[in-house]
Amino acid sequence: MHVCNKISSIQPVLLDINDHMGKFKVQLFSEQEFQGSSQILEKDLSQIVEFPAKSSKVLSGSWIAYDEENFSGNQYVLEEGAYPDLSAMGCLPQTCLKSLQVVNIELSEPVISLFEKENFKGKKFEFITEIVNLQFLGYNPHIASVEVHGGIWIIYEHHNYKGRQILLTPKKISTWKETSGYHKIGSLRPLLQRQVYFRLRNKETGKFMAADGNMDDLSLLRIQAVEDNKSGEQIWVYQDGFIKCRGAE
Repeated sequence: MHVCNKISSIQPVLLDINDHMGKFKVQLFSEQEFQGSSQILEKDLSQIVEFPAKSSKVLSGSWIAYDEENFSGNQYVLEEGAYPDLSAMGCLPQTCLKSLQVVNIELSEPVISLFEKENFKGKKFEFITEIVNLQFLGYNPHIASVEVHGGIWIIYEHHNYKGRQILLTPKKISTWKETSGYHKIGSLRPLLQRQVYFRLRNKETGKFMAADGNMDDLSLLRIQAVEDNKSGEQIWVYQDGFIKCRGAE
């Protein structure tokens, strides 16, 4: 195998999400068990006006519900599925949801580091998968700083995914308590992202990245930039940290 250690040229590309396959949708109900009046959302809503959501169905994508307007206050992460009451959504019975936000895709593998001291100092714990009970596994639950290297993570105050929660995308948090409001992490898990279909378009030429050749033999597969032809070879699939050509499915 020839190993290339020289880059001859580089061009910028843009992510082009397929409109039909990248939609988000949630249905809110004014009563428990999906009763009463309903409201369907397909994009962020900064103010839920005069609609006391008591149950919900996440039909597509993942969402964050907030108990304050403008995407502030306590967070409640809602993945695809049915939530017959506020408790199922992780809320207290008296919670009133005030805003709702789409969780955008993150094209990176889940990796997170927790530190015992602020500014990423002290003992470091790194995880790539879910942890149901941090303390039970022998880790110090009193965390002072956090760095998300990749993926989308949900951090819970208590073990077994209970208590206050916060959703994190790749970022550095030098003082965890100041950001989250609590100093103890009981459990955490990466958010499972559904399949996302997208295309990669060259910013300068407008051409799309496409796979050409035998999909069963990677040594015979070529990647090239071509004009838009709406073919499956121009559509790429992402899920759980892996990208592949749709034509290979």
